[in-house]
Amino acid sequence: MTDMILRTWIFVVYLFLDEVVGQNQQSVDKKESRQQSKNSNASRKEYCKPTPADIYGPYYITHSNRLIQYCTGNPRSYYNRTLTVHGHVLGEDCKIIPDTKIEIWQADVNGKYHSKDCRGYIITDKNGYYEFTTVHPGRYSIIQGQTYTRPRHIHFKVHGGLDHMGVVTQMYFKGDPYLGMNDGCRGCSSGKDQLQTRPELFCDNNLCIITVKFDIVLQTKPHGQHSRDMFNVLNRKK
Repeated sequence: MTDMILRTWIFVVYLFLDEVVGQNQQSVDKKESRQQSKNSNASRKEYCKPTPADIYGPYYITHSNRLIQYCTGNPRSYYNRTLTVHGHVLGEDCKIIPDTKIEIWQADVNGKYHSKDCRGYIITDKNGYYEFTTVHPGRYSIIQGQTYTRPRHIHFKVHGGLDHMGVVTQMYFKGDPYLGMNDGCRGCSSGKDQLQTRPELFCDNNLCIITVKFDIVLQTKPHGQHSRDMFNVLNRKK
């Protein structure tokens, strides 16, 4: 009888401990799940941080043509140094922004700007996606008593419409020795990681192209400012 009571108590204690351990494990799992959710939300929030603004520069022209191929004036340079640029336009809430106008201008492979070639605009599709082909922009020098060099870059002017602030910015390339403090334009944003892209080689059926992904995040407009086009831009022309 005593042995039976003892075995019964041992069994009850076992069930109790098993339940406690199970509850503790569930508590740990919930904490880990909440932490992972926080980390995921933090990562998502960081990713949807508005794209930093940059300067217009001296070569912006207000009217240009709708194009998907840029810098085609020199066929040899275009086909030998082709670059495909693509990405999405998003809001701060990470939702896509369709039908967005993006103005683009850049230097050719020799660092020269032109009045018609190497400039134009595109419109994002219903998924907020854009894509165009161009050439690797060349570096060029700014002379102010002495010579300063600008890193390779492509200019973007993204229109925000009624609900979002547009942005004037520039896309740069990681590894360029003239980024940041070495940029000839001291007031430009080339040192910001969010504007620095890394070209990748993509091959399909022995056809290889160099691609670069550049997503653009637009800031939500201030309350009561939905009636006109507004842009985030650095006010310095160098």
